[in-house]
Amino acid sequence: MDNLSENLATNIRTLRRSSGWTQQQLADRSGLSRTNISYLESGEANPSIHLLMQVVHALGVSVEEIMQNPRPPIQILKAKDLIPDIRNGVSVYNLVGEKLPGFHIEKMEFEATTHMKGHPHLQGTHEYLINLSGGLILYVEGEKYELKTGDCIAFPGHCRHAYSNPRHNRSVNISVLAFSTPQTR
Repeated sequence: MDNLSENLATNIRTLRRSSGWTQQQLADRSGLSRTNISYLESGEANPSIHLLMQVVHALGVSVEEIMQNPRPPIQILKAKDLIPDIRNGVSVYNLVGEKLPGFHIEKMEFEATTHMKGHPHLQGTHEYLINLSGGLILYVEGEKYELKTGDCIAFPGHCRHAYSNPRHNRSVNISVLAFSTPQTR
């Protein structure tokens, strides 16, 4: 059994079980036979794209998610293991140790009097910014929004935006990007 077949088998089985379904219930939802589902979960199958799409649709996941390396159910990312990407005095930490389909979560620490230009994303992408401490100013399409500790703002990620910490203290924020999907475009 190769890694791709093993990943597929493990992920289908895990997703089916987490939904509380039997193989027959997944077969009914996907329009396949229980034998097909059993064969997929064995790791010996080499499914057609059409068959794979039926399973993906029934499970409500992406092809990418069903093919990726299975993840342990619980992961801890230790602070000491997070390496920042320094951008003009702003430390940006990826808070998800792996690619999380459709999302990107970062901790952004702005030193006193620092600024950073944001990168516009595809139409349909949404960005959420939560200020944990120190306040922050966000500019979206030239409009100024002042965040205080605990404030959260949501805005279209495809818009021009920039961040500014004009204060003499550090500003700590969490940024969540929900990327555009074909359904949101």
